Amino acid sequence: MKFKINKLARYTMPLFVAATLVACGGSSNNNDDDGGNADQSELNYLRKDASYDGWGLHIWNDDPTCNGAADSAVTSWDTPLAPVETGDNGAVYKIDLKPGATCVTYIMHKGNEKEPGGDRKWDMSTLGKKVYLAQGKPELSATPVALSLYEGTKGALIDASTVAWDTSGDATYEIHYLETGGFALDDDTGEITSPSVKLELTAKEMPEGAAKRYAEYKAFGFAIPQDSSLTDAELISGQLVLVAKNAEGKVFDATGVQLAPALDAVYATGDEGAQKETLGAIVTGSDATFKVWAPTAKNVSLYLYDDNLAQVGDAVTMTRKANGTWEVQNVTDALGKYYRYEVEVYHSALDKVETLQVTDPYSLSLSTNSLYSQVVDLAMDAKPSGWEDHTIPTVDRPEQLVIYETHLRDLTSAPNDGGTDALDGKYIAITETDRKSVMQLESLAQNGMNVAHLMNVFDIATVDEDPAKRVDLGDTVAKLCEIKASAAICDDGVNDSVIRDVLEGYNPETGDAQALMNDLRSIDSFNWGYDPFHYTTPEGSYATDAMGTKRIEEYRTLIMKLHAMGYRVVMDVVYNHTNADGIAPKSVLDKIVPGYYQRLNASGFVETSTCCSNTATENVMMGKLMTDSLVTWAKEYKIDGFRFDLMGHQPKQLMVDSLAAVKEVDPDTYFYGEGWNFGEVADNALFEQATQPNMGGTEIGTFSDRLRDAVRGGGPFDGGNQLRENQGFATAGVWNEMQADEDTSILKLREAGDLIRLGMAGNLANFVMLDHTGKTKRGQDVNYNGQKAGYTLIHRKISPMYQNMITKHFGIIICTKPHQKFLLLTVLECKLLP
Repeated sequence: MKFKINKLARYTMPLFVAATLVACGGSSNNNDDDGGNADQSELNYLRKDASYDGWGLHIWNDDPTCNGAADSAVTSWDTPLAPVETGDNGAVYKIDLKPGATCVTYIMHKGNEKEPGGDRKWDMSTLGKKVYLAQGKPELSATPVALSLYEGTKGALIDASTVAWDTSGDATYEIHYLETGGFALDDDTGEITSPSVKLELTAKEMPEGAAKRYAEYKAFGFAIPQDSSLTDAELISGQLVLVAKNAEGKVFDATGVQLAPALDAVYATGDEGAQKETLGAIVTGSDATFKVWAPTAKNVSLYLYDDNLAQVGDAVTMTRKANGTWEVQNVTDALGKYYRYEVEVYHSALDKVETLQVTDPYSLSLSTNSLYSQVVDLAMDAKPSGWEDHTIPTVDRPEQLVIYETHLRDLTSAPNDGGTDALDGKYIAITETDRKSVMQLESLAQNGMNVAHLMNVFDIATVDEDPAKRVDLGDTVAKLCEIKASAAICDDGVNDSVIRDVLEGYNPETGDAQALMNDLRSIDSFNWGYDPFHYTTPEGSYATDAMGTKRIEEYRTLIMKLHAMGYRVVMDVVYNHTNADGIAPKSVLDKIVPGYYQRLNASGFVETSTCCSNTATENVMMGKLMTDSLVTWAKEYKIDGFRFDLMGHQPKQLMVDSLAAVKEVDPDTYFYGEGWNFGEVADNALFEQATQPNMGGTEIGTFSDRLRDAVRGGGPFDGGNQLRENQGFATAGVWNEMQADEDTSILKLREAGDLIRLGMAGNLANFVMLDHTGKTKRGQDVNYNGQKAGYTLIHRKISPMYQNMITKHFGIIICTKPHQKFLLLTVLECKLLP
């Protein structure tokens, strides 16, 4: 996954997250109707309720392969392109294009309510310039699209006898069960044409404890008839469809049913609930017991493989427990074997039963490119010499932490670093003491730096772990052309040249370097890692051998060496999304329990506000996976703290509970993260979030954007002229020509001064100060983009070192390596000179 900062500005988030891979709609039907303007395209959008108020197109040009919108057509998230009229096929949107444009990226949305499919591409070379989109359908069409009575997955199974639906009006309601899917409805007659088991529904009160999101839904009770052979377990393993019938008995509305609430209520919780299970491959000697939670599965089998990934023996049938956990006990000689599960399960998004092989969500070791899980005993295996007894640095209190944020690959892959080229960007590069980067780390530690914050080193999805299939700057053009013959440079006759040398020789005023990097971006190893594949296994591309336990031993070596230098080690973790969902090749969780681990919107489509396929950490077993993963990193890898990406997308209570669980194995751990408030969870819409104002008093730190923006100016996603227009205290020594009104600019700077003074006081909500007008205010009464600037409850003394921006409650020092030298003043987040 490559990161495009500007793309995320449309979510108005004060953070840095990864950009999602986008899908591309397609058709073999060329439509030459350009709506009367060769430099304009037309999209027709049809909704059931014929209500288009607020619905608009978000359009951007960040993708170099799909950037055909004219500059005037590019929108912000808050002000989407509005329709110009409505017609027989719904609202009509006209999009101005660049000359010769063939592709436009877009999202149809109303606030945070979006049509399915995430970021979309409109390929005009196949679809033409006039297209049609219907509510609930992700793909564009070159011909008008009809609406369907049966649409989405808008119902919710609340418990074993309650279903809910956001519906209204007088109707007769039913729920239909189909063992293998295939519900069919004649839209013209309102007749159900597929065989099903029908259960009558009666209105009832919503059960206590139902999630906040269902507060306005209608609740209905149902019961399986006593003379029916249908069981509760079978009911959730097939297709469930809610229908509403009018007085004539004709269906006028129908939708699918989300299962997550009932899976939590019936299977995950309680005295025997699955949340109390130990999941994964549990080793005893050389044997192992395998457990995977798959309550909706019809069958689950275990497959074992040897070191060559050849199948060992026959498939092992697993047994379903009452809590939905499938297990097989005491498989002999399993230690060191690779394995996968085969799951037979109904996928509502596909409307059919799929039989898929999938890795273990609780994988602790993996094969190259994570195609197979491996049985490993972390308590006994893959330990470098000295691991058990090595000393871990300690601090007396959190504000003593001085944090150096770095990326393992970037840290040790600079040209002429003094180490072995083959170890550049690897875990064990740190063992080469003559490396300049290693000497730099040692020097920083000697001068007071005491925490190494490692950007994501868990298993990520989009770096090929086979070095023969990767191309980096130190490789030759010939290798690039062998793997990607379509690269533009392959016609330049420079195959023997090193790619880095070619880049250095380009004229920076041309687009040659950008074109070459665009060809590299999908096959190189550059990746900050915000695309989780398996949460609890180290990334294989940083190991000298990605196959098996070498990645574990070498990551432990890195940790041990950092500890020996005097650093505590913090891991960057990303539990808010996965790289993929559904049955995509790099989907794991959604193949096992479809629609449970990913957060669904009210229509049943996966939310993507984080960038990718959001996880539903509010669901019990997703929360358990996160907590279990954190405990494993702390216990088996001696990780001393965790930095949480997009922490505000997770429940506050889950963060508090996870901290308590980790403290059971590491009492002096420290948690901090991004407490941003945005997306479908914003303003505690689904649960109490782990956001800046909510985390006060929890001892979990949150990054602060207040002082950062006031000192630097603008926001993290400013682009183009905004980079110069939004001057801050550190950049306003001389006003530039972008300032149209000096009085307005000075007022803005004075307001920024309030934020800086408050930031120096730790953003305390009750801190009393004089603002720029001379008025006495509390920190919580100072304005920051419509939010309370002061939000923290705890203040601890801040060390007077070098400062660029405040980042957390406790004034802990965080240092990141800049791209250029910058003279700094004091520290809360400091950027050190290289």
